[in-house]
Amino acid sequence: MPHGARSLSFISRALARASDGIPRCIDVAFVENPFWQVPSARCSPYWQQMPQPLRDLYLELHRREP
Repeated sequence: MPHGARSLSFISRALARASDGIPRCIDVAFVENPFWQVPSARCSPYWQQMPQPLRDLYLELHRREP
């Protein structure tokens, strides 16, 4: 598994145990920033690789896919 995928997997597992404030930090640092001002067509391949818990977090906070 590539290093980036291992990192996202670790963050996804940490999200499951996160306390107050941590989900928002994870969203901003690891989910929102990579998609900031990137056209939807270019985001798609990366969005599909994002672990489901992180995708769910993004959708919960932003109400739409990047």
